[in-house]
Amino acid sequence: MGRAQVKGWWYHPPFIPRFEPNYIEFRLATQYGDDGIPEPNDLVTYLHWCRDMDRIRRK
Repeated sequence: MGRAQVKGWWYHPPFIPRFEPNYIEFRLATQYGDDGIPEPNDLVTYLHWCRDMDRIRRK
């Protein structure tokens, strides 16, 4: 998950990793276009993909 998180997120509440706003805007625009509406399941799928890629990199 360390690909685009706000640096030092662990110092300030809420203590969860958050993505940089520019990264989110880019991801949404490339996935759905300017007027598209994100599907909640797409976020879950993306997070699973991130986890899988992290596992592959560690091997």
